[in-house]
Amino acid sequence: MASSSLTSAVIEMAAKAALLEAARPGRKRSSGAAKGNAGSKRTKKTDASTPKPKGARRPANAGFGRGKKALEKVHNLLSDLSVSNAEGVSSCLKAAILNGSLVLKRPADDPNGEHGLDQALASGECMGCGEDLTCRVRDVLYQPDYAGLDYEDGGLNATFKCTADDCSCGIYITGICRGNAHFDSGKSHNHCTECPRFGMCVGDYREAHCPKCNRHFFAGLTEGGFECENCTTERSSFSDSECDLLF
Repeated sequence: MASSSLTSAVIEMAAKAALLEAARPGRKRSSGAAKGNAGSKRTKKTDASTPKPKGARRPANAGFGRGKKALEKVHNLLSDLSVSNAEGVSSCLKAAILNGSLVLKRPADDPNGEHGLDQALASGECMGCGEDLTCRVRDVLYQPDYAGLDYEDGGLNATFKCTADDCSCGIYITGICRGNAHFDSGKSHNHCTECPRFGMCVGDYREAHCPKCNRHFFAGLTEGGFECENCTTERSSFSDSECDLLF
C-alpha cells in the first residue's frame, strides 16, 4: 500500500511539473506550430510584394508604337516607298498602316509577290458598268478622306477610276483603316480626321465629330447642322473651326 501511494504521489508531482513548465513565459512552441506560423508569414510577405496586375493595354500594331514618333514613322515609311508627299497621303490609308490593318510589304518580305504601293487593296465591280476592277495602294494615295455629295456627280473627285473604255466612273475605297477596304460611291465614305492617330472611318457622309464630347453624331445637311445627341451642352450652331466635316 505504501509503495502504491508513493508511486501515485510521484506521478502527480511529475504532472504538475510538466504543467508549470508549459506555462513558463518564453517557451518555444512545438515545431508544427512554428512551421505553420512561418508559413503564414511567408504567404503574407509574398502577397504584399506581388505587384497588382495593371489594366491590359492594347499593344501598338505594326511596330510603330504610340505618340508623335509613331506618326512620323508612317510618313518615313511612305517616303521610303518613293511617295513624294507623305504628309498629304490619305489619312484613312495612313491610319490603316499605323494600326496594322494594312502592312506594306517590302521586296525582301515577298520577292515573288506584290509589295509596297503595288499591293492589291480591294477588288469589286464598277458601279457604273460592272467591270471587274482591282484597286492598288498607289491608286488611293491621295484619295479625299471625305466624299460629301460627290456620289451625285459620279465620283469626279475619286482618285480611282474605272478602266473600261466606255466608263469613267469614280470609285472610293472606304473602310481601309478598319481592315475592311471596299468599293463605295462616296456616300458612305467619311473618314474623320478630327480623331487622333490619323482618324477613323465613320461611314455616313452626314456624320460629324463633336469637338466637346469627342464623339460622332448625325449632323445632317441643314444649315448649322443638328446638335450632338451625345453631348448635353446646348449649342445653337456649328462652325468650321469646331469640325471641318460639317458644311
